[in-house]
Amino acid sequence: MTSPQEVIEAARRGPVPAGWRVFTKRRGKVGAFFRGTSGQPDPILVITPEAAVEYASDRVPLSEFHFAWVAYATLQMKASSSSDSTSVRIRFWVDVRLTDGRTVQWKSATFPARIEVVQCFVENCAVHVFWRRLLADGYRPPGAPGGPAR
Repeated sequence: MTSPQEVIEAARRGPVPAGWRVFTKRRGKVGAFFRGTSGQPDPILVITPEAAVEYASDRVPLSEFHFAWVAYATLQMKASSSSDSTSVRIRFWVDVRLTDGRTVQWKSATFPARIEVVQCFVENCAVHVFWRRLLADGYRPPGAPGGPAR
């Protein structure tokens, strides 16, 4: 993978490679004014086959999460509502156990309520876990170094 900054710049320029998913939204003028982000580029999240890279604002460092770090991932959800309301608020996140044994939560800083973002993230986690397990069992793709494929 190229650097996180290069991923964001490539996604802004477009078009992107076929395996990339790009999520963007317009920065609201009023909200940007009060947050001090007026004139900054719009938020963007790029999910490549190797990593998720997110730009929220110039004040926040680029967020980078490599799927190769994932040992196990679980989609989590919590619904809440007030007693006098008929609306329900749903929050999504992913509990991720890393290959070094640590557990972290992943959720998008700028797209926390978009289920397609979380779904894309979980799909990429699953692909990496699947391939890691196959390789651990001795599987090698045809033509790969390390012996014949099963």
